[in-house]
Parts: sequence; structure tokens; C-alpha cells
Amino acid sequence: MTPKNDNYEHNLYYTQHKWLPHFFYGATAPLMKEIQEQKGQLFIDLFHAMHKDEADYLCPIHTDNFTVTSYIKDDQNILRIIMPEPLGRLYCRSVYLCHNKETNAKSYYTVEQTSTGDYYICSWLDTGAHIIYEEAPDNIDDELEFIQKYFHAGFNLNDAIAVTVPQ
Repeated sequence: MTPKNDNYEHNLYYTQHKWLPHFFYGATAPLMKEIQEQKGQLFIDLFHAMHKDEADYLCPIHTDNFTVTSYIKDDQNILRIIMPEPLGRLYCRSVYLCHNKETNAKSYYTVEQTSTGDYYICSWLDTGAHIIYEEAPDNIDDELEFIQKYFHAGFNLNDAIAVTVPQ
């Protein structure tokens, strides 16, 4: 029997766009701490939990498919997670969990691939709204400056290219 891993696309999208923002906004500091400690293992465990009733499930990702880096600047605590290779449109090459301990401001950013292979800086609000800001730099190492700028400024509709609000 072939191992089951046919829900990889769904699981990856769900993790990047639903699970992470939901738990980030609900339990910001504990989730950031857990990701820093477990790194990629947290996501392996999540994928296994999504398939707990499938004895023959074979997880298609490994801990080394994720890179977790913490950045602290002044009052900003930013956790960057480099994700597994994007599968195409809407999948993320990286996500950023941003928290200001002093003001308790928090933002969840994604760098999402487009149908042309470019990337855009986006965010997900705690309401489930999706915001597209601007084209991301080509180099993943240059993203942090953009994320810091948006997090420091706070959400402003004037900065958005598009906003999608859940129904």
C-alpha cells in the first residue's frame, strides 16, 4: 500500500494561512517560544496530527525544510520562518510573526508567490482579512526591512494594494 501524503498542498496552505495566524493571534508569546524551541519539528507534529487517523501516513516534510530565525530590534520581536519550497501561487516562501511586548501589537506577515513566480508581501489580520502590500524583494534576506517597516507603521489601508475580507 502506498503511504498517504496526498493532502500536502492543502496542509501546507492551511498551516501558512489559517493555523499559524489563528494560534499566533490567540497565543502570541507562547507560540513564538514554542516555534523557537521546536523549529521545524512543530510543523512535522502538526502534519501528523492532521492525519492522526491514517496509520500509513508518510509526512512529506522534514525539520530541515524550515528555518527559524529570531530578530529583536528595540521593541520589535520578529520571528521569521522560511517555509518549504512554495508549490506555486498563494504559497509562502516565508512567514513573519511580529510582536511588540511593550504595546502588545502583533502582526502576521506572509511572502506569497504569485502565478508568475514573483512574490508579494502580505499580511493576515486577526479578523481573517488578507492584505497585499507590495512586491517583495528578490532576495529573501532583504524581506526583513520591509516587514519591520510595515510592523512599525501599523496597518494602514493606504499601504495596501488589495484587501480581502472574509464573509
